[in-house]
Amino acid sequence: MCRLFLPATFGARTRASIGVCTCSVSSLAEKLLLRSLHNFQGSRHFTFEDLIHALARHLAFVLNDAVYSRTVGGVSAMHGLKRNSKKRTGNPLWPVDSSQLCPHGLEQSMKGYAASFALCRNDRFQDVLALVNRLLAICGRSIIPHLIETDPHWPFRVTGLALSLLQERKKTLGRPISVTTQFSWWSILMLLMELCGNISNTELGTEYEDMLVFTRMLARDHRNNIRGCGLLFVCDAILRDLSLFLDGTTLFDKDMIFHLSIGFASTGAVFYAVKPDEDITVYHPSIVKLHATEVAQVGDPLHIAFQGFIWTASARRCCTPECQETFATASRVFARCAGCGVLRYCSRECQVRSWKHAELPHKAVCTKLRVLKERTKLPNDLTVALPRYRQSFIEACKADEGLTALAQDCAKHMLGLMTAGHNNDRDSAPDEEVC
Repeated sequence: MCRLFLPATFGARTRASIGVCTCSVSSLAEKLLLRSLHNFQGSRHFTFEDLIHALARHLAFVLNDAVYSRTVGGVSAMHGLKRNSKKRTGNPLWPVDSSQLCPHGLEQSMKGYAASFALCRNDRFQDVLALVNRLLAICGRSIIPHLIETDPHWPFRVTGLALSLLQERKKTLGRPISVTTQFSWWSILMLLMELCGNISNTELGTEYEDMLVFTRMLARDHRNNIRGCGLLFVCDAILRDLSLFLDGTTLFDKDMIFHLSIGFASTGAVFYAVKPDEDITVYHPSIVKLHATEVAQVGDPLHIAFQGFIWTASARRCCTPECQETFATASRVFARCAGCGVLRYCSRECQVRSWKHAELPHKAVCTKLRVLKERTKLPNDLTVALPRYRQSFIEACKADEGLTALAQDCAKHMLGLMTAGHNNDRDSAPDEEVC
């Protein structure tokens, strides 16, 4: 590789000396091998854009490790990162505080990220997507407006990544697929599903308008009909072709395809609810059916109670109605109530205030939440295999009148907490968030 940067005259002398190699070799095969090494030429020059792409990829992997090495978002890993940084003589290899991800302020830093993303090659856009997913998980909705403002076409690159993946899969049908390629396909599918989850997850602070940016993207087909081309279109396209990934592969199996199907159908149903009226696309039956089911479940106390458990499992904030403290603002994970093991509080004072709250006293539901969770056998992390636990929870409650009564009481309380938490999110302006 060094020869690519040598002066032409010296390079010419080097090429001329290939035929008279002075290396000590003993066989013709070794001479031919040595000649091929001398003739090696780089396929392309390493450019500044390659450096930017490598840095984006590196930061994505660093943040990914920070997030998944702990049970919740990247902020919860900060204590461990700070502790380990002491072993490196004060020169950590990664950010030790979430504010270091936006060193020039949120707006300017995100403009810098977006400008760098524009330099990265489209054929490796998945690395950019990995970094954006990590930033979304740590910083929440605050990055979206600035990212879109600087690069309005960024959502279209997500659609392009999904379409290129599906086209590659169709072109290779009937051929043996290497494990490396299979893993690359799986990684892209997981990144796309994670982005859909981040955009549709209100616990990350995603505003309704931000979701519309990724869903109300329209284009005209060859018949001049208006079709969606945003994340709803991505979910639909992947669901239609997911079964193709079973052909000629060993990494993909029916369980994995089922897991991916559930993920894209669930987020697709959320996007389907806000699709523009002009979009005449007939979307995948699982998306439409799940959307209809969710609409029918509105007002059902059993489903509201279960959704409350989902909310508490993924919420990164204090559960006291008036408190706006979050994991990000406090730079730590809040402990759960020792009584119910469900709700989290930022401090002892907040828990005491919530215990005798005028409208939503935790005292009234603490034991009920614990009993309901234990008797329906709900795990602590409800983000795994969500549909399976939802159905078993509903069936267990319907089979026991006592559980039904508990679920109804908990549903009313949980709905109040979720409403209060959503209102607190709206009261927090994006430029006031700690990122």
